[in-house]
Amino acid sequence: MRNRLLLAWVMSILCIGIGAFQTEAATLPVQSVLQQQEVVKIQGDWLFFENELYDGLEPPEIYERGKRVTIPQEFEAITGNVNGYGTYVTQIEIPASYKGQVLAIRSPYQYSAMALYVNGERIATSGQVGRTEAEHVTMLESQTGYFKVEESVITIAIQISSFAHIRGGLANPLFIGEASLVDRQFQQQVYFIIVLLGIILAVGILTLIIGLLRREEKAFLAFSLFCFSIVVRTLMTVPFIYRLLPIDISYVTATKLEYIATCLTAMFYVWFIYYLYRDLFKRSVVVFNSVILATIVLITLFTQPLFFQQVFFILGVSQFIVVMYIAFVFRNALKYRRRFIIPNCIGVAITLGGMITDYLSGVGIINVFPMTLFCLTINVIIVIMSIANRYAQQFTETAQLNEELVQMNSTLDETIRQRTAELSKANERLHKQAMYDSLTGIYNRQYLNDTLPFIFNEAKTKQEPFSIMMFDLDEFKKYNDFYGHLEGDAILQKVTQIVAAQLPDDIIFVRYGGEEFILLMPNYTREQAYAIAEHLRGIVHETQLVHEGRMQGYVTISGGVATLADKYETPRALIEAADQALYTAKRSGRNKVYMTT
Repeated sequence: MRNRLLLAWVMSILCIGIGAFQTEAATLPVQSVLQQQEVVKIQGDWLFFENELYDGLEPPEIYERGKRVTIPQEFEAITGNVNGYGTYVTQIEIPASYKGQVLAIRSPYQYSAMALYVNGERIATSGQVGRTEAEHVTMLESQTGYFKVEESVITIAIQISSFAHIRGGLANPLFIGEASLVDRQFQQQVYFIIVLLGIILAVGILTLIIGLLRREEKAFLAFSLFCFSIVVRTLMTVPFIYRLLPIDISYVTATKLEYIATCLTAMFYVWFIYYLYRDLFKRSVVVFNSVILATIVLITLFTQPLFFQQVFFILGVSQFIVVMYIAFVFRNALKYRRRFIIPNCIGVAITLGGMITDYLSGVGIINVFPMTLFCLTINVIIVIMSIANRYAQQFTETAQLNEELVQMNSTLDETIRQRTAELSKANERLHKQAMYDSLTGIYNRQYLNDTLPFIFNEAKTKQEPFSIMMFDLDEFKKYNDFYGHLEGDAILQKVTQIVAAQLPDDIIFVRYGGEEFILLMPNYTREQAYAIAEHLRGIVHETQLVHEGRMQGYVTISGGVATLADKYETPRALIEAADQALYTAKRSGRNKVYMTT
């Protein structure tokens, strides 16, 4: 009897336990997260139904098949499989103050197709949820659904499917709040990213122009391509701004663009650092990194997301090696105190930190808002400030150099003026030395050689008269022998002065050499030239310059006259004719003038 009572008691306890367990399993989790004037996350407890697609209005006994989970939680953590489909269901307690108002639920993005239901009504979709890969269509995008509050408790059901993807399930929390607040939060996020993209794009264009103008500074070109790559990548990632544009880009295309842009971003950034510190950075490392990233790009172009995403995260480990090498390069740059190394270190550290954070988020280790864009923008600002500082210093140095140059030019101008004046005087002296006889001050033989052909040819062409007279001092050698050469020079100067005083302005007086002189007489006929020659001979004779070394006792001259009218063909022939006439005058007793016959 006692055994029967004990058995009955045990069975009663078991029945009570089973009933209690069934009641707990059949009850949907109810969350009280919503607060006035706030947008809050919907996390907490949910029921997950594997391989079932529900809208939240199913009978309570259905909930017995649910598995209690805490989101965000992906398929792999719940079922052990990355891909599949299912439904997440929970209930939210709505404060009475919201009754009649329009609330909104926003899903930032999920690595799956998604359909969002509130009280059985579908309010948002992303892609197409399906039970098979053929029915399923993935689309990464932010989605917001709206509903009007009619009850104090709402049931939220999220249908999720994922096929041919490295991740699946409810990977990110949802947000709920007043529709205006949810929209404003999303818009602020989009506007903030657009502003950052504008800054980066402007810097990219600026550095591209600088790089094209100063091609020897390739760091600018690398940095501009880096900026353009990050702009493309950001358009394809959270919050998926490309979906807001009037263009139709499929999930596969957008994902490929995202991964390609990510690879190019890393590639161009490493090239940028290489060009900044080329003497410290081994080119082989840059080439190795570029080959790895180019390989990923090629694989991405020609394969589907499931494959190239896995390749990306496997080969992407090489970037940690590159990061370590960059840290080594920066250590050496700091050691050698390279210019702008400190701001560059800060900027690079911030950017690499953002990239690493996004990488860890991409493989599911952490779950944070994408940081690369924000970190890059900070780095861009640091780089621009460094460039501005660099050019400001160069402008200051240039201004100082210009001021010094102006002062030097002012001094140089005065020096040049002085040197020019001295040069002009020197040129005048050289001109005189080249054209004038240093002893007598009249034209020399060089001048005769330059001038006679011109006068001769012009007279011959115009058939105008042209005569010359050649004369010398009689027995000048005896004068030198008797008085000496210094006195001989003096007598030559005196005779030159006497003759020059008698000549009209149109007659050119030339010392031919030694004691010989020539007169060039343009437009003078034979008779006119002879008259002038005879007059000069007479003046010298009448002056009675003492010459005790000869029988006559005074200085005389003898001359010969030749005229172009006698049909001489060359200037030399004309001079030889005058010289012959002079020789005839000397043979005839000196102190005479003869004309050619």
